[in-house]
Amino acid sequence: MKSFHVFAKGRSGWGIFYQREDCLVYLTLFSVLARRFGLSVIAFNLMFNHTHALVTGVDKETIVAFQSRLACIFAIQYNKHYRRSGPLFHHSFGCSCKTSTKSTMGSVAYVFNNPVAGRLCRTAKDGRWSLLAYRDSPCPFSGKIRRDRCRKILRRALQTVDMLHRHGKPLNYSVVQRLFEPLEPEEKEQLTDYIINKYNFLDYAELERLYGNFGKVLTAIDANAGSEYDLEDEYGDHTCYRKMIAFAKKRIRLERICSENLTAAEIQWLVNDLHAQTGAKQSNIAKFLHLER
Repeated sequence: MKSFHVFAKGRSGWGIFYQREDCLVYLTLFSVLARRFGLSVIAFNLMFNHTHALVTGVDKETIVAFQSRLACIFAIQYNKHYRRSGPLFHHSFGCSCKTSTKSTMGSVAYVFNNPVAGRLCRTAKDGRWSLLAYRDSPCPFSGKIRRDRCRKILRRALQTVDMLHRHGKPLNYSVVQRLFEPLEPEEKEQLTDYIINKYNFLDYAELERLYGNFGKVLTAIDANAGSEYDLEDEYGDHTCYRKMIAFAKKRIRLERICSENLTAAEIQWLVNDLHAQTGAKQSNIAKFLHLER
């Protein structure tokens, strides 16, 4: 089968997905545009500073139009929210064509195993942003929502998500912040699962057709990391970014890092403290603080 591995990387390897809001805005926008452009998505993942998708059913020209639109809209929203300017991605995207079933299956394993290689989870299904876990459960990372028993504020949030999805609209930053701000921690996890499940675009049927059944999909992915060369430098340990996010939240608002408006003094003590407290390499700290250009 013919497929396309589409990937986008932050400018100079900069971080993009620092917070839940970033992931949800990107994912719901991806979902709406994928449906609009007729893409069949058989693998997907969001990492700290890059994204992956493996798509079938369309030609390269359609993918170019889709990805260009996606990158443009997301960058505009991201820049507005974080009060920054300039390019967000290193070019708009990259695209690698897979012309055989074997190469497609290798790319499937590679895409799904990104967070495993990054030591963020034990198996591909354990990663929230791969969407694999949502095949068997609408709430794999939280408790089940009982609309008749949940708080009114959560019920209203669910209704807002339903309305936006019904009208083919993604969630933007202002909507996400408004929905999540008044919720308790467990409710936030429940709403996150609800949004991802509602906007889920992963083509499980095509994945099962490729491998035979879903059990074989998971077995094959867990047994084979896959291989790609376009983003090999990012296919490694990403736990340092998770540690830096947790530490930075205690010292400075993450929004200021994304805005790239830190003073020289703030940058210096952040670089020193991040290295001392997390053991992160200087190259990773530079990507985290948007220092390399």
